[in-house]
Amino acid sequence: MKIVHRVTVLFVGILLLITFSCGRKNQTAEAPFQPVLDVKGIPVEMVEMQPGTFSMGCVPDGRKLTGAEDIHQVVIPGYAIMAQPVSPELWKAVTGKDGKISYDEAVKFAAKVAKWTGLPVQVAWEDQWEYAVRKGWSGDGGIHPVKGIRELTSRWDDEKIGAVVRTETERAPIASYTKAGDISFRLTWNTGKAIPSEVYSTFVENKPPIREAIDYQAMKPGETLTVNGVSFKMIAIEGGAFTMGATPSQTAFDYAKEDEKPAHDVIVSDFALGETEVTVGLWQAVMGSLPYGNNPRTPEIPVGNVSWYGAQEFIMKLNALTGRKFRLPEEEEWEYAARGGKKGGDLRYAGSTVLGEVAVYTPNGSEKPARMKPVKSLRPNGLGLYDMSGNAWEWCRNGFHLYGKEEVHDEWRVMRGGSAASLWDACRVSNRSKIPATSVKSTFGLRLAL
Repeated sequence: MKIVHRVTVLFVGILLLITFSCGRKNQTAEAPFQPVLDVKGIPVEMVEMQPGTFSMGCVPDGRKLTGAEDIHQVVIPGYAIMAQPVSPELWKAVTGKDGKISYDEAVKFAAKVAKWTGLPVQVAWEDQWEYAVRKGWSGDGGIHPVKGIRELTSRWDDEKIGAVVRTETERAPIASYTKAGDISFRLTWNTGKAIPSEVYSTFVENKPPIREAIDYQAMKPGETLTVNGVSFKMIAIEGGAFTMGATPSQTAFDYAKEDEKPAHDVIVSDFALGETEVTVGLWQAVMGSLPYGNNPRTPEIPVGNVSWYGAQEFIMKLNALTGRKFRLPEEEEWEYAARGGKKGGDLRYAGSTVLGEVAVYTPNGSEKPARMKPVKSLRPNGLGLYDMSGNAWEWCRNGFHLYGKEEVHDEWRVMRGGSAASLWDACRVSNRSKIPATSVKSTFGLRLAL
């Protein structure tokens, strides 16, 4: 098995890269993790990185990294990386030289260390470096950049390897022969630890997680769970049949868009849905940090600036903490619940024909968009679900597709419900939005399903 190659998928429209790192062409071996290497009598501390996934090209709060070409999701296997950049002492021990470092010389350095240690070491790949730094940011192991040092990394681009110099917040291509006194680098090797099946199926195969069986009668009163001191409630929803899409309430005065047509009958199994959107407080309790623009002093506001990929990362961590199988709702589940479930009527909004009774939204003619409010500020719909219309947009699991057509597995995902910044039309229960999975906005959030 080759240790590292990169498979990059490009889709039409907004650029989306899903990088699946299961080996790269310039490596042919892998080796178990070793905590310390002896290189010419100098101990070199290594950090073991577990396989996983992350959004590459942005700083921890979700804003685009300076110099990044795009934000894309990376799936990465296990590897080892140096705890500190190559020191002047280590550089001289291996090369016999003092002075400035170039990428070409760093590659030769790695080859010498590989020969002496018998390990398939190389200059760190850019995604390996950024993943390890992100883990360091979050306090989940990882590495920490050294102030005043720019680090060389390898980049696979257009069937060739190039060099990129990195800091915590910036990146820039660099000529392989360029030398500088503030440049160093780290060595890595692949440890052979495979990508977890849940990460692979969600991010590479685009398969939803296995659904947790719901006993509707037993769960009828609802279920409250607590994670790191923050509680949230799941509402059991009895399955049934309903008409999805451009029903009479949605088509009055020709409001329904073409992607809401034709109205069609759907059967939904029993499931559960979060009583509210995921809040700032719950996100912080699960992830330990917040996306850009979210204020920890307002824990009951729906969390925003969440991409579809970010929602999946949150759910995976929540599942690890709870032992449950939370997921994003299927689009038909979302609309069924918004309409009130088995006994719901054909209301224009989730729980009312008067939007202001159930939704935080922006009225026509407002000079600026409304702000999100704490969840449960207004009344719920007939199932006891709050803010299904307005407040924050909610990601669904599905790839976007026209009704009657096969689901498309590309970069586009479905968002539902409208938001505080939306006009009334977007808050209708049948309204659909086609959004790139990498997109973030202050009103992009999520609601949990079981």
